[in-house]
Amino acid sequence: MGIEFSELPALAFRPKVLIVDDTPANIRAFELVLEHDGYELFEANSGHEALKQSLRHDFAVILLDVRMPVLDGLETAMALRGGRARCSAKSPERSLAE
Repeated sequence: MGIEFSELPALAFRPKVLIVDDTPANIRAFELVLEHDGYELFEANSGHEALKQSLRHDFAVILLDVRMPVLDGLETAMALRGGRARCSAKSPERSLAE
């Protein structure tokens, strides 16, 4: 019983969302979910392409595939954050530093 994003008045800008995945079907799945919610969607098929896109646009959100060849999602996130990341030796999970 909340207000749907699509029910809100048109915004002066549309938030930009970058979808990064090396599998086209995964990108399409995200697009199908998000395309009617007023976002301006962009796609990249690699971490390197995501970095290039981030130089051209100011994204509100970047959705990253963790498992990509060459530059994975975690490495891409670290590069986007200027390399500020932390990796726990006890856990294979990595978290970005605040």
